[in-house]
Amino acid sequence: MAIVVWLEWTLASLLARPAVKLIADAKDWRPVGAMVLRTYLVSGLIGFAALCVAAGPLASLMHEPSLTRHLRVLAFDVPLFMAAQAHQHVLVGTGAYARRATVAAWRWSARLVLVLILVGSGLSIEGAFAAIVGASALEVIVARRYVRPGIRGGSAADASTMWGYAFPLFAAAISLRLFDKLDLFVLKALGGSASLAGLYGGAQNLTIIPNLVALSVTTLLLSTLSRTLRAGDPDVAREVAANALRGVLLLFPFAGVAAGASTALTTMIYGAEFAGAGPLLSVLIFASLMTALVSVASAILTAAGRPSWVMIAAVPVLPLALAGHLLVIPRFGARGATVVTLGVAAVAAGLALAATHRAWRVQVPWATVARVAAATTLTTMVGARWHTTGARAIAELGVMSVVAILSLIVLGERVAPGRELG
Repeated sequence: MAIVVWLEWTLASLLARPAVKLIADAKDWRPVGAMVLRTYLVSGLIGFAALCVAAGPLASLMHEPSLTRHLRVLAFDVPLFMAAQAHQHVLVGTGAYARRATVAAWRWSARLVLVLILVGSGLSIEGAFAAIVGASALEVIVARRYVRPGIRGGSAADASTMWGYAFPLFAAAISLRLFDKLDLFVLKALGGSASLAGLYGGAQNLTIIPNLVALSVTTLLLSTLSRTLRAGDPDVAREVAANALRGVLLLFPFAGVAAGASTALTTMIYGAEFAGAGPLLSVLIFASLMTALVSVASAILTAAGRPSWVMIAAVPVLPLALAGHLLVIPRFGARGATVVTLGVAAVAAGLALAATHRAWRVQVPWATVARVAAATTLTTMVGARWHTTGARAIAELGVMSVVAILSLIVLGERVAPGRELG
């Protein structure tokens, strides 16, 4: 799943922002929408073929022969996923945010139901994979009820503009997507056991919420900024951009909540055997938020017409991470891998924020940064000393989330978006 999800989101990251930008800028979305759908379908089919061919070598690299069959089954999900993403991005570009959310809700709800039915019927992991593919097919069907871009259409100028944005954003997306799972792959390739890889992968999976927030927000933010700029309101666009960055920072105290309860969370969700994933999660959750900050800043830069700046901020991430993992993992193992991931993610976030400030003179006030840092330290330290197990971890998360909100308010931070640009 880590391999397939990485491939899908890499392809989606390559095309999402250029597609949303073009559709939001267009007076008539239909010709551009046809070009977007056509491009997504071709990319999905290429991904399908590449995954089928690479399944054997990847299984050998991971020392898991059964991966070959599993990867080829899941390969069918790639073109379906890309078709669904094309429809979602047309909806986002045209401002139909609620419909886009409805389409995504159908996917995840259907996936849950199908997994329960098929796995419960005794089909085990094969049933789970079939459920994933089936949910993607249903998502495409639902999306076609809301918007129906054709296959033919789009001018050469539109295609040129799209690929002018896509190539630098592709380099950035590849770097970030490789970085996203690089620690797990290097850890396993350097001799890590299947059980250690399972613990690390389990911890990574629990960092999905910041990734989902970034995925949901960035395309909406790009569409909103592009439409606002087209309407001739640059000051409003700057305000929206500043509040988006500030909103990501305000999530850090809640990451501290998750970090403090990390062991309780992993054992509650996965079982006692995954207690070792807790310390890994406590670091990776912050790295995930740093990456989310990079994604939001990248959307702002793309809306400002600076896709090459996104590339400059993101491309150094991969070689830095690879060098760090090769140096640290042999000595410090999985814990060292998490520290490298967090450090490199922080560097990427700093570069992205600097580029955003230079492009639009937008930044989060230093007072907000200080308050967030204090609140995050508080929630992490208190949570680490509050030891819970089982379902009581839910109570800890609830109480500590209230503590996070109150600490921000007491420190003087506004919890609602404002007009301060920094």
